Amino acid sequence: MSPKKKRYSEDFRKQLILECQETGNISLVARRQDIHLNTLNGWLKRLRETGSVSGVKAEDADIRELSKQLNQVSEENDILKRLMNVNGLCCNDKVRSLKVF
Repeated sequence: MSPKKKRYSEDFRKQLILECQETGNISLVARRQDIHLNTLNGWLKRLRETGSVSGVKAEDADIRELSKQLNQVSEENDILKRLMNVNGLCCNDKVRSLKVF
């Protein structure tokens, strides 16, 4: 059975990357923290490529959030359309047909 993959928090990764940048010695930081050199190099590479140690670009995170919001609004609209149909209102009717006064 293979050993479980260690998970490191984003804050911890940022701290080690900062330490690497300050010391200029990746190997030293890896030895001090008992982390494989390839792991630390991977984090540095991901930071250079994406601008984030988590590997997710800020734009990608924004797109995911907007997609979630779009799905939620679409579901809410579907519910409203069903309610309008139950009450005998047509979805194409404009606000003027919903006069409350």
